[in-house]
Amino acid sequence: MNTTIPSFNVTASGVLSSRLTLTVIVMLITGEALAPLLLSKHITVYSLYHLMQTLLLAALAFVIKKEMQQSHALHASLSRQDWARVASLLAGGIIFSFAGDLINSGLFELADLLQPQTLLSIPPFALAHVCYIAAFYLLSRRWLRASSNLFLSITIAAAPVLAISVWSFVMPSDMPRFVAYATLMYAFIIATMVLAAIWVARAWRRPALPVMLGAFLFLVSDALLGYALLRERPFVVGQIIWATYILGQLLIVRAGLLFRAAPA
Repeated sequence: MNTTIPSFNVTASGVLSSRLTLTVIVMLITGEALAPLLLSKHITVYSLYHLMQTLLLAALAFVIKKEMQQSHALHASLSRQDWARVASLLAGGIIFSFAGDLINSGLFELADLLQPQTLLSIPPFALAHVCYIAAFYLLSRRWLRASSNLFLSITIAAAPVLAISVWSFVMPSDMPRFVAYATLMYAFIIATMVLAAIWVARAWRRPALPVMLGAFLFLVSDALLGYALLRERPFVVGQIIWATYILGQLLIVRAGLLFRAAPA
């Protein structure tokens, strides 16, 4: 039984979603090029500029959702209701991510609640990953039902291995127990998100490879952020963290465009 989902109909690309994608990339490149100047004199502007990029990603998610709702031809692998759920989950993931970015921006002083303040962003980012996991499951559900139990067993077993590996890389030995447990749980969630993205790539083949890449970029960003959290880090590391994060989110959100795939 052939459960591979056909490739994109490239000619159906939406103008607005393409322009938003290009705008996010241009803003990312411009912002990081000007970062040394902005950080030295205009740190608030730099933080707001970062938040604007996340808001543009949210706008992209809602544009894709609107386009999906208005389309008369959606790929038959999912019902119209499930496509709507995928779009809503991807948009929800970006909204939760924006909440995490807002906490990490430093625009609000929350260190009295927990130090370092970045740890407060774990819950919203965890919820974002849960949204992505649910969206990826819907996108790959038909393929999962027809795939071999061996492959599923391998990927499911890989989740704790990946999570513990990332967590061991990130965690310093003197981290408080509460923080250790919270970050370990988060590592399990993001590892599951990455493996769910692999399911999508296996189901949709080439059109979904950017989605899988986006999930891995998000993992790299979080791993670097966690590693640098309580350690001295060069300025360029912060730029790498942000660049991999934004590009990862961009590729994940564009998973909603799989509805344009050519019909079977």
